[in-house]
Amino acid sequence: ISTLRALALAFPFAARPLCPLLDLRRGQIYGALFDTSGGDPVPLIPEGHYDLDELISQLPPALLCLGHGALQAQDALRVAGGEGIALMNPVDIGGLAPLVAAWAGRELSRGAPSDASTLTPSYLQASAAEKGRS
Repeated sequence: ISTLRALALAFPFAARPLCPLLDLRRGQIYGALFDTSGGDPVPLIPEGHYDLDELISQLPPALLCLGHGALQAQDALRVAGGEGIALMNPVDIGGLAPLVAAWAGRELSRGAPSDASTLTPSYLQASAAEKGRS
């Protein structure tokens, strides 16, 4: 499970779409938009590495933003969305481990594979070490 999806797990059945944002550097952000009105996060904007202004231009006027990137980008988000944007500090959700554990339990009960050797990491961009190898 990605960190962005794990952040979205913090607000099941939310009335507003959720926009987790991470790692804002030089105007770049890792983000996505999820609908959790049915409980589990459903992607509305795919997880990806975005230019902050590009992502903001795709967001609806009323949403909940969370993650360290949301706090760093709060001025730009407020200009774009005004009062319709609510910001949540990641500390307020009490950590991701219990959310991911609960999600994993639900997935296992639905028959998801349980062999850890089948798990693979999912990176949105190559690490600095990987970039140095090419």
